[in-house]
Amino acid sequence: MAQITPVLSPKQWRLRPAPGHTKRDLLSLHNLTIAEFSALLDLAEEVKLHPDSFRGLLAGRTLALIFEKPSLRTRVTFEVGMVQLGGHPIYLAPSDIALGKREAVKDVARNLARWVDAVTVRTFSHHTLEEMAAEANIPIINALSDLLHCCTRCRPWPTC
Repeated sequence: MAQITPVLSPKQWRLRPAPGHTKRDLLSLHNLTIAEFSALLDLAEEVKLHPDSFRGLLAGRTLALIFEKPSLRTRVTFEVGMVQLGGHPIYLAPSDIALGKREAVKDVARNLARWVDAVTVRTFSHHTLEEMAAEANIPIINALSDLLHCCTRCRPWPTC
C-alpha cells in the first residue's frame, strides 16, 4: 500500500481557517483535505508516542461539551484529552441548557463563544451543529449527529 506523504509535518500542522474565515469547524471529515487528515493522524500518533511533549499545550483553554445524547467513550475521551493537554473541559448535560428548547441554538452558540475556546457537540440533529457553526466565532466539533459521527472514524488507528 502506497504511503501518503502529508504536505505538513505533524509539528507544523494546524487546522487552519478557510480563506476569509477566522475559525475552522469539524462537522465532517470531508472538511479536511487528504493531506490535513493524514497530518492529523500523524500528529495523533506523535501525541500518543510522546505525551509529555504535548502536556500544557492547551493550558488556559476551555472546551464546552454539549451532549444531548449520553456517551461513555466520547465524553471520557474528550475530557481526558483536554486534561492531559492542560485544558479544561466543561460538560453540559441536556438538562443544563435544553438546547433549542429553553434557549435557542444561536443564543447558546453566541454565549459559549464569549466564554470558551471551542465547543464539542453530540446531538440528535446535524442541523443543530450547522446552526451553531454559523453563529459561533469559535470552532464547533461534531462528536455525533444524526448524519455523521466523524470522531469515531479514527477508531482503527492506535491513537484513538
